[in-house]
Amino acid sequence: MLVRRLAMMKNSQFVTKLLSKSLMRPVNTDPDDDSTNMSMLGESPQTLMKILHKSVMFYKEQKELEEKYKMNSVVAQNHLRCEAMQEKFAENMEQVHAAYQKMGKRCQMMQQEVDALAKDKQELQEKYSEKSRWDPQGPFKPLHAIDPTRVSFILATVCKYFRGDPYPPCGGSILSKTLAQLRADVSGIDAVKKNIASDPSTSSFNSFSVAGSYPSSNEELAVIFEQWMEEHHKTYAQPGEKEHAFKNFIKNYELINRCNADAKKNGGHFCGLNDFSDLSTEEFNHQYLNFKMGKGIEREVVLGCEPNCSCNAPTSLNWKEKGVVTPVENQGRCSSCWAFSATGAIESINAITTGELVSLSKQELIDCVMTSWGCKGGNTISAFRWVIENGGINTETNYPYAAKDGVCSITEASNKMVTIDGYKIVPPEDEALLCALLKQPISVGIAASSDDFHFYREGIFHGKCSNNPDDITHAMLLVGFGSENGTDYWILKNSWGTKWGDKGYMLLKRDKSLPYGKCAILGLPSYPTKTHGSLSMGAQGNCGNNTGLEAGLAQNSRNSGCKKWKDFYTTAHELEKDC
Repeated sequence: MLVRRLAMMKNSQFVTKLLSKSLMRPVNTDPDDDSTNMSMLGESPQTLMKILHKSVMFYKEQKELEEKYKMNSVVAQNHLRCEAMQEKFAENMEQVHAAYQKMGKRCQMMQQEVDALAKDKQELQEKYSEKSRWDPQGPFKPLHAIDPTRVSFILATVCKYFRGDPYPPCGGSILSKTLAQLRADVSGIDAVKKNIASDPSTSSFNSFSVAGSYPSSNEELAVIFEQWMEEHHKTYAQPGEKEHAFKNFIKNYELINRCNADAKKNGGHFCGLNDFSDLSTEEFNHQYLNFKMGKGIEREVVLGCEPNCSCNAPTSLNWKEKGVVTPVENQGRCSSCWAFSATGAIESINAITTGELVSLSKQELIDCVMTSWGCKGGNTISAFRWVIENGGINTETNYPYAAKDGVCSITEASNKMVTIDGYKIVPPEDEALLCALLKQPISVGIAASSDDFHFYREGIFHGKCSNNPDDITHAMLLVGFGSENGTDYWILKNSWGTKWGDKGYMLLKRDKSLPYGKCAILGLPSYPTKTHGSLSMGAQGNCGNNTGLEAGLAQNSRNSGCKKWKDFYTTAHELEKDC
């Protein structure tokens, strides 16, 4: 039994010794005699039990030590890992600290640069104060004595393109003082709002530049070009596009200065930079002009009115001041001037007859007039015809302008918000156009492909343009007439935005000596007719009390007060005598 107990122990070495010792002694065959069996081992039972107890305790201690060793091994490994992580963390902290120090130095350097710039700005403001820079006794004193125009140009350019910072003299009173020293007649003194009016005969100032007073190097022009790009929101994405635009800008800049030099010397209009200053003449004509103004309208020998038409006209008239002309709009890169001119005329006659000034849809005409070419051009007569046949035209709000060709919206076209009764064509005679203008604004065609026309800024236009109606490339709205210093002029509303011309308007010389007027303005005038509350009935002949175009033509042929005249744009069934 003892042997079996010992055999069950896991301390095999100790058990082996006990067993080997017991085998050397005689064996008691009595299994119940424990004392005899124990004596076989040569020890007393008490001693043997003590030995066994110690063996068991030793075994337990050994197991505990093994477990502790295992735990200590894990702890040791974790400790090693922790030490490695601490070393890596310390290394990273050193890198972070170095980067922080580097960033601190950079921030310090940037702050020093900011302080230096602030100091430079303060010095610049002190150096270029009104008295030190712009005063005739200041640093520009020699230039004032030789060329005061140059000083005026510098100030005007700085104020316009640097918006007054850091130059205090950009206030209106200072600029007005400068202009007054140059003997300019100043009627507006707010330079920032660009509403300075001056007498070109006495002042060398204009909206941008004066001949002989423009930058002499491309570097200076590059600065002006960048400012122009910012003001007109111009960007160039394609490679080489900006360089090409800058070359055009330089040419146009020189052209503008030649235009202004001629205006200063001989009188006439002034030119200035606008949205088109980065385009060549060919590019502008391709993108903005309408070479289909006369398409679909035959030139025939027709019956017109006596050449000596007359009416009791005042010395001046401006329909815009009467509140029947909508604000200037921008057609964008879409040759839709014909739609703007036509809707402008309809808007005005509608306001005159109903008292309501409503902006009408140009896009509806672009999309729906099948006898025109949309953004590739058209004519006002086709537009008037369509409005009559459709029974009216929708508003700009309901059918907004998109500056591109679209599909005619049948739903929107059915909204006939404004109607007209018909339309009339004015004979190519100065007095006939004047008398027609007394009734309402007139749609006119203009030969507008000259550079002088593209960069017109203010004054009565005397510039280059064709006077041949075959060269009509643009449609505008004639809204008035007047006279200045003995020169008569027409007032025209354009559709190139408010940055062109005089806030979108133009004064065109009224030259009665030319068969078709300046820029062929007499070549293609027409206007819609409307009486209050009337329905669309077709255009009326004006040589008698006729109710339609054919009747008007027949009546004209019988009317002894009318005679033949040639080269008038019309169709066989369209005629107007407007005396």
